[in-house]
Amino acid sequence: MVLRYWKKNHGQLPGTLVLGGSESFFRKFALCRKFANIAHKIKFRHKLVENQEERMAYEAFKTNVYSPRSVLYPCCGTDATPSKVFDNVINIDISPSATLAMMAAGYNAITMDIKKYKPAEKHDLIVLSNSHVRVSDVLDYLKVGGYVLSNNWTHSAEELWNQPEKFEIVCCITTIKKRAVILDEHETRLHPPGTDVSSGFGYGHGFYVFKKSAD
Repeated sequence: MVLRYWKKNHGQLPGTLVLGGSESFFRKFALCRKFANIAHKIKFRHKLVENQEERMAYEAFKTNVYSPRSVLYPCCGTDATPSKVFDNVINIDISPSATLAMMAAGYNAITMDIKKYKPAEKHDLIVLSNSHVRVSDVLDYLKVGGYVLSNNWTHSAEELWNQPEKFEIVCCITTIKKRAVILDEHETRLHPPGTDVSSGFGYGHGFYVFKKSAD
């Protein structure tokens, strides 16, 4: 009934609406109507972010390294860039205004503390772009053989770099003069995250690429 109400008044359900199982039917109905109105307003008040340089890095990864089947983007905010490049992206943020804006634009989004997330299946790519999460809080959601795309804005790339027993260094993808540039493993090791800030590797729009080799 709640979903029929949403579809009748707002078309197809835009993304993922999460309601707890403890509310009564009327409480759920009221919440759904309230969220629909809020999402409609937020859609025009909160402009989603699309970073063109990061998009080039994602596209270079997808074309030259790996095309993922299931992507997790924690602390997404209103950044829709991964969702414009990859299929099946789950955007998670603790801010309701951010996730509602994402849902209103048609993207999958969940309002949740990332530490409480319980995926049905593990993902094969996690994107950490300026993510204010502890790396240890998300790594269990990645399958062995899966990848992490991480910049070092919040030192997440450094954390992954310092776990060689679990993560292989694959490459670094950055943008120079509006072109994506992929550094191989050898070249990437010459630019560890946190030690070569002036180069831009891992900062701003550059990403280190890691592959999970063990749990």
